[in-house]
Amino acid sequence: YNCYAKELGFAIRVKSSWTKRNSKEKRGAVLCCNCEGFKTFKEATNRRKETRTGCLAMIRLRLVESNRWRVDEVKLEHNHSFDPERVQNSKSHKKMEVGTK
Repeated sequence: YNCYAKELGFAIRVKSSWTKRNSKEKRGAVLCCNCEGFKTFKEATNRRKETRTGCLAMIRLRLVESNRWRVDEVKLEHNHSFDPERVQNSKSHKKMEVGTK
């Protein structure tokens, strides 16, 4: 999903994740577009540029019994424009591959 996001020109973030009760093993996660949601009332007084547009694009993943990730839900509709040039600086795309070091 991160490669898809980089190619299209948007960033992603982990909206929520959950773990197993007795261990710290991840059991599922929701990855969403970086523009998902809106500023909170407290953040609205800041003079920074509005980046959250209420975008509903997301992917919901769950770990099944065979230790494989299963995609439960996908929404690909965005309500904002993409900028492939600007997305290169986003946090979700900054990890360097082993071969590029």
